[in-house]
Amino acid sequence: RVPNEFVSMVDHGASDRISSLTSISYQLAILIYSKENLYDISRFNLDETDAVKQFMNKVHILGDSNLSSYYPEQWMTVLEVETTEGIWKEQVDSTHGDPEMKFNKEDIFNKTYNLLTPILGLEKTKEIHSILEQPINSQKNLMELVQNALQVNS
Repeated sequence: RVPNEFVSMVDHGASDRISSLTSISYQLAILIYSKENLYDISRFNLDETDAVKQFMNKVHILGDSNLSSYYPEQWMTVLEVETTEGIWKEQVDSTHGDPEMKFNKEDIFNKTYNLLTPILGLEKTKEIHSILEQPINSQKNLMELVQNALQVNS
């Protein structure tokens, strides 16, 4: 269950790159059947195996007005998993990267590498990461950092 406001953002199939990144059912299926592709944001080829499709059909997203009362400050979620042994339930108030659980420097480093390396390669990713580690002191400094990062990929 999720806040009513974002059911439509996450409750859909995966027919292209963008929809595969925002589909909860596809993301969960990839986590189980193709974990090495979970952070591949290029998604040139979607996993359309029967196992992934069958798992996606088992995932049901429900809107919850109680969770909506916390939105947009918190994007709380209630997970319920039905197994042969019964129903397992857990409420997730915050996830890693939310304001309550901010990324540290190592987290930012790992996310940069996981997301950019498959697209840009290791060397360009290292260049961009080193540029982004520089302090931002002014709008002019920010624009210079953005320009330098864009030049790495050209």
